[in-house]
Amino acid sequence: MLNIPVFRPWRSIWDTQLSDKMTKLDSIAARRQRGRQRPPALEGLSDHTLILAALNLSRARLDSPEILHQKIEPLLLACVWPRWLLLEEALDQASTTGDLHLAALVLRTQIEELDALNVVAELFEFGKKTPFDSEAVAVKIRFLQSRVLPRLESKNREELTNQASDKEIADKRHESLKLAFNQLSEYVHPNYGSHILSVRPHSTEAATIVADAFIVIYEAFFQLPWVENDNCDHIVFLPLNQTSSIDPFRILADVTLPILKKTYSVEMGHREADWKDAEGTFHHFANCESNWESAFGTPPTWPTDVEAIKALRESQLSPSLWPDSLKTISGQNRYSFLIQQEFRLAQAANSLPIPNGSYEGNEQLSILVPSLSFSIEVIEYKMWSMARQAARLVNADSVLGVTLLVRSMLEHHALAFELGEKLTKAKNEVEKSAPNSGKISELLANAEKQLARVLAGSSNLSGATSEWQHLWRESIKKPYNILTPLGTMNSKQPGVLSQYGFLSHVAHGTIATGGDLLGGGGEGWKSGHKIILAQLTLMLSTLCGIEAMMDRQVASMLTGSWLDSLREKSTDLGKSIKAKRILEGQKLKFGRDIFGVGTKDDPYRFREGLDYHPSFYHYLSQEGLKVDSRSVALFKGACGDEVKLDDGSVLYFMNSQLNI
Repeated sequence: MLNIPVFRPWRSIWDTQLSDKMTKLDSIAARRQRGRQRPPALEGLSDHTLILAALNLSRARLDSPEILHQKIEPLLLACVWPRWLLLEEALDQASTTGDLHLAALVLRTQIEELDALNVVAELFEFGKKTPFDSEAVAVKIRFLQSRVLPRLESKNREELTNQASDKEIADKRHESLKLAFNQLSEYVHPNYGSHILSVRPHSTEAATIVADAFIVIYEAFFQLPWVENDNCDHIVFLPLNQTSSIDPFRILADVTLPILKKTYSVEMGHREADWKDAEGTFHHFANCESNWESAFGTPPTWPTDVEAIKALRESQLSPSLWPDSLKTISGQNRYSFLIQQEFRLAQAANSLPIPNGSYEGNEQLSILVPSLSFSIEVIEYKMWSMARQAARLVNADSVLGVTLLVRSMLEHHALAFELGEKLTKAKNEVEKSAPNSGKISELLANAEKQLARVLAGSSNLSGATSEWQHLWRESIKKPYNILTPLGTMNSKQPGVLSQYGFLSHVAHGTIATGGDLLGGGGEGWKSGHKIILAQLTLMLSTLCGIEAMMDRQVASMLTGSWLDSLREKSTDLGKSIKAKRILEGQKLKFGRDIFGVGTKDDPYRFREGLDYHPSFYHYLSQEGLKVDSRSVALFKGACGDEVKLDDGSVLYFMNSQLNI
């Protein structure tokens, strides 16, 4: 259900600005607490199975309204609850922890769930307020067979890639719900709106959109005939209690994972190694929290009293009641570091000599470098935040909340992956074009456009803008179509689209319908959710892993480092690029390009002017060396890489550009 006050962590700020809306939210939550909090127990399971089989055979055609109301209606009255209760559970988690990204994901999905529930309500009118029409009844029941009732068949791999959402039924929504859905869409996808939501979650604009959506959704929900006419026994409200001081990843690794492992056996397609890897990944994530507290020093070298942190301090709210992402030193460090990257981008945008005009050469580099840094940081910040919430919801058996978060994580992952691919291609083309300054400027402008699409793409052109979005406001009119980067990633890692299709069908309710999730109803109704939860948990562990982070960000990081080195040293950009480039097929020569013998005492070093990471990878490739593992190596005054090859030998490389 819903704890009161709703969105407690932000209320010390929002109550002073939007008191009427906040009072309304609490009133809705109080009203909802008096209603049903678990699905009704389902009796006569064999009878319901026969009903479903008969509907399937008859193509849902009924002879009389009595069959509808005496046989089908009781089953539907149980099936309408599971998805709504699970979404509400995730919404309460978002409210309690102050996570507006999760709140937007859930509220938007509740609007889609209302589409299906309204069809149930319309069906119940036949033979009562509306004359019984066998064909019209059949059309609605066939729809409900795909969205609400238990499914008799599973979707195959090909069907998983079909579109899960239903545009025809979405077009029938009330205008207030259409508006709320469109506004929330700006916050749920990896585009400008969700980036800014991470930067300024305390803003009045964010509070207004989330509160307005909350209100119109529950006003529509309360109009459903079974919601407040339900003779359910009162059940004492028990919140999820997922704000424990114990790290959620540690609970997931040590407590939840062994239970899920028993459910999802080897016969279902996963090996012991998959579970071992997941356990290691979640322990690593838990350890990272303590590492962040000291990674950049205490206090960090950048300002921490910024944006949301500053607003919360000024509101005099006790830090113990702050949003979960900002309660700890590590959370505050992460957030303030993100704000620092956004500030540098804003500074760069404001310092351009011709705002909203054309610029080239070093001016292009001055905006590309901070844009790329912010892009990397904002995506990783959201990935971290979503992963923590997903871990909590896995621990609470809250399957739909986990689905929405893992799906969003996969979208962000694919977007970053494709951006890295495009920037690497642009870098290679720039190097080939050197020293042609006109061609270089054209290619850098295209690279900037790719970054602009990731950072500034928006479906809400009338909304508030940041100090940097104005650079691209006229050229970037639409958000990213997320299926494009998913397709790009699928071409390199087959199966990504099927995985995304599975997540989308669960999110939209064409897999894991209310009937699928109902089980026997009553107190133990969640017991059948563990197979899906196990699948989701393994997906989560993959997205949280070091390899996944490297997949999505290393190419962008290397490009960023290359651009930054050009910015620092270049007076003639074309000549500088030509001096640094290593073209495909070109060999690094000992005594000219590379020095040393590769031992710990005399590691390989690259000549001045060559970037370390591109040269490192180029040398491994030209020599045909196959890497088994790679770790950080420390030398006197510098660091680099210790590389273990597949034949057991070890090589050492020193990064002379990175002094310690």
